[in-house]
Amino acid sequence: MAAPTIKLNNGLEMPQVGFGLWKVENNRCAEIVHNAIGAGYRLFDGACDYGNEVEAGQGVARAIQEGLVERKDLFLVSKLWNTFHDADKVEQLCKKQLTDWGIEYFDLFLIHFPISLEYVDPSVRYPPGWFYDGNDEIRSGNATIQETWQAMEKLVEKGLVKGIGISNFQGSLIIDLLRHAKIRPVTLQIEHNPYLVQPGLLKLAEAEGIAVTAYSSFGPQSYVELEWQKAKDTPLLFENATIVEIARKHDKTPAQVLLRWATQRGLAVIPKSSDQGRLLQNLSAVGFDLENGEIEQISALDRNLRFNNPPDVSKLLFQNFCSLLSLMVQPSHCLLLTRYLLGFSQYGHLRVAAELLSDHHCNFRMRAWECLTGRSKPGRPYGNCRLRLTLRSKFLYRPLE
Repeated sequence: MAAPTIKLNNGLEMPQVGFGLWKVENNRCAEIVHNAIGAGYRLFDGACDYGNEVEAGQGVARAIQEGLVERKDLFLVSKLWNTFHDADKVEQLCKKQLTDWGIEYFDLFLIHFPISLEYVDPSVRYPPGWFYDGNDEIRSGNATIQETWQAMEKLVEKGLVKGIGISNFQGSLIIDLLRHAKIRPVTLQIEHNPYLVQPGLLKLAEAEGIAVTAYSSFGPQSYVELEWQKAKDTPLLFENATIVEIARKHDKTPAQVLLRWATQRGLAVIPKSSDQGRLLQNLSAVGFDLENGEIEQISALDRNLRFNNPPDVSKLLFQNFCSLLSLMVQPSHCLLLTRYLLGFSQYGHLRVAAELLSDHHCNFRMRAWECLTGRSKPGRPYGNCRLRLTLRSKFLYRPLE
């Protein structure tokens, strides 16, 4: 069965149920993509960082060659990785990814994270991942979101992509992006499940006409497979009594209930499975309706619990940040500190950054205050104004969630 679609603000129709390529093994990716197309999937969500775009493209090519679909029937999505945020690197990466897929355009191209890392040449290592040296060194980049977004807009103008969007952005950064965007983001992709509902962020996206795609719809499940302790310590949504009872009532699986909870509220979802039966089950999760009370019951499971959390993934990111705090006392270092702080705040971790600043008693100057708040204090020179962020700051600057 074909999935229903969501009309984007650029006029395109995006399938509401797609197939996510994160963690799909390279040696099986082509076959899985081909089989998913045969099962009725039309949206495939990939990324540079997944490292399987060549194989995904092979699966697409086989399906087209066999007459299962034409290219125009598919909605192919990829993402700009953090090390390619510089304006002169955005098109470079997009073209490489198009070559890997074996296609001429992406239907949708997203900024994967609002975090700029130092450029790593693809000839050195690809995909580059989080670490500059491929081992344990993280280097912050200098690109601003505005610079990166303007380069993304040029991809649309050149016909390399049909739409552009964002991923893992929080409310304050979305508002800032919309101030300068000539082409508005068509989608926002976020971690979203009953443990992380983010109602304020969803309301903002709806008000701005930005469609939302949910990843990690099954909560800790994907991260348990990665042996992440935080996920292993969290009760599985598949075993939650509320989810299980609602699934029993509708004669559906817990996975179908979780997907329907999202799609019935207007979100798109991108689950994955290598099992043909589950492929069909996930795609058919739009074929029944939950009662309003059931939706409310599921939403009430919210813990504001995030798994795809860069500071959790890499303690080194915090260590590098903390080591810089002792250095950031000179005006010349102020912007660098601000970029690091914004790297956390843009992803929804300004509270964490504020606590770090407080713990280290770090004073920094007016320029950082302006970057953080968008406000200035006329008549007060940078050199004479210093601000100490305390734990109280986490309540002043917390992002929309």
